Parts: sequence; structure tokens; C-alpha cells
Amino acid sequence: MDFLDKPGDVDEAVGKKLLAGFRLVPESDSELREKIFKKAFACKVSSTLNGKRAAVPPKVLTKMVDILETLPRDHLPANWDLAGATGTSKTSGSWDPDNKKATFEYGADDAPAFNQSYDNARSGDALEGTKCFDVMVRHEVGHAVHSDKGGEELTDGANGGTWKKHGAFINVLTEWADLVSDFASRLQTVFTLPAKPEPTVIKGYIGGAGESNLKDVDKLKKALALPLVSLQGMPFPPTAVTTLQKQEHIAARLPMDHDLIKVIIQGARTTPYFELGDSPTAVVGRVYLNAENADGWVSFDAASYANKISIYQYRSPSEWFAEFYAGVNNGVQSVRKKVAGKYPSAHGWMKSKHLLLYPDE
Repeated sequence: MDFLDKPGDVDEAVGKKLLAGFRLVPESDSELREKIFKKAFACKVSSTLNGKRAAVPPKVLTKMVDILETLPRDHLPANWDLAGATGTSKTSGSWDPDNKKATFEYGADDAPAFNQSYDNARSGDALEGTKCFDVMVRHEVGHAVHSDKGGEELTDGANGGTWKKHGAFINVLTEWADLVSDFASRLQTVFTLPAKPEPTVIKGYIGGAGESNLKDVDKLKKALALPLVSLQGMPFPPTAVTTLQKQEHIAARLPMDHDLIKVIIQGARTTPYFELGDSPTAVVGRVYLNAENADGWVSFDAASYANKISIYQYRSPSEWFAEFYAGVNNGVQSVRKKVAGKYPSAHGWMKSKHLLLYPDE
């Protein structure tokens, strides 16, 4: 109690003593347990259940302590927002880099045994068969480590996917200049045009289509068809009289099998990282997708994708790092070794930065 009442943070040794005391406090005393949690881990905590302010369920808080006490204090987020929901809700999380806050949304129904499977991993992925609650706690900690411990050195480099952040979609189109030009040449062939359509015009129409229209194949077709309506020599049937009719006629004949269309649709989906499949379409050795966060569009080295440890890992640079951190610091040795074997150089980088719980395995 003396430690709890003193202002300021406690060191890690005192934190361990506090956590020993935590286990002696009755589960019914949620106020004292949360107070110890905050002091021991030098963090702030807010908690809700089904959207209303509530104490963290006793078993959830105990499980959090069991995991977090194995991690170095300087790896942990400064703020936790623990949000629970009853029913079949899956445990998930999010990271707010500006406020150093990890929002951890747990399924309260998972609390008796914490046996929900981590469903972001598919058959053959290194995180297949792991437990969702355990992985997600470590994953959110991984975001804090990526932010505070120079994790971009890994994710920017060849060992961590050589990620790039492009921002707005128009920036990606600029990088795809050769692909856009090739698409223009394909249009000339398909429509037997006397001259190749101007690539910059096509780029302007695609770039101005808007992210929501890029996700919709029919709207994307119309955006691509519109600049072709007025091209000299464009053939139209007698029934295509109005601009809209001409636009629809062209849209129906567009070469949608072209790689430009494939990479746009592939990267603009609502959750593209879940739908990349085993062999995503690449542009000059890179895969592009909308990260759906402040990074905007991102890209990574296509060759690194074959070793993915989960389908969520390749959402963005920070997600790549957070998944890898959760894997190499998993509580199960066989999982740690499997993850390390997928990216041995990245594992070596983590070891050199003292970010591994078991560096000598």
C-alpha cells in the first residue's frame, strides 16, 4: 500500500513485488487490483464492458498480468483501453501511436479458459493453432515496441519486408507509370485505335475516381471508360448515342485481365491483406495495398510474403512488426521457433536489439 500511494512510477523490481501482492487480493476487490495493475506496469487503464464503464473482469485482468509480467516494462504501452463484450465476440485490438494507447477488445466469453483460436492465421502459417488472447496482448505490445524501439529499421529493411509508405493512391499510380502506359497500349489494340491513348489522361481519371470507387469493379470500369469516349477513332455501335451509352459500351470491353486492373482491385479491397492469397500480383517485385490507416497505400517486397506467419502480418509495416514480435515472444517454445525460422535475419535483428524474451533458444 505504501508503494501504491507514492506518486510517480516504481522500478521493475518493485513492480514484481506489487504483482505478487496482486495475487493475494480477492478477485472481488476490482478497484485495488486495477490500481496495482496500473502502478506495476506504469500505465493508465480505462475499461468498459458492452460499451459501459466497468471493472475489468477478474480473470481477464489476471490473464493480462500473467502475460505482461513476462515482458520488459519498457516494452509496454503507456495506456491501455480494455474494452469487453459478451457473446461470441473475438478478441482484437488496435494501436493509437499518437497517444501510445493500445485498445484491447476482449471477448468476455473467452475469459474462463482463453481458448479462442487466433483466426488471423491460416493452415501452414506459423501462428496457426495459437490462442487469440495471448497473441493479441503481445501483438499490441509489439506496436509499442515498433514505435518506441526503432522498429522501422527492421520493417524498412530487407529483413522485414522492405516496406514503403506511399500515402494517397495517386502516388502509387505515379510509381506504376510503366504499367499505366502498357495498359494504354493494350487499349489501343483492343479497340483498334489509330493512336495510343494518353497515359496521363488515364492516370488522371483513375486517380480521381476515389477510394470507394476503386473497391467497386463496375465503378472502376466506368472511371476507366470515360476518358475513352471522346477519343478519335473509337468505334461505337449505332445504339450507343449518349455519353453514358458510349461509356457503358467501352466499360464492357475493357481488358480487366490486365495487371493494372488486378493490382488496383487487389490493393483497394476493404480488407486487402486478408485476400492476397498465396501469390499476390506484384509490380516490379512489390505488392501494393491500402493499409486503411494513416500510412495510406503501402507496398512490400513480394518475395518476403512467402514466409508470412499470418494473413494479417502484411497489412502494414507496424502490423508486420507487431505480429512478428508476438510470434518470437510467444509463450509456447514451438511457436517461437517456428516463427523465428520463417525470418531468421529478422529474428537476429530482434536479438541484437534485446527485444527477445528467450534470446538463446
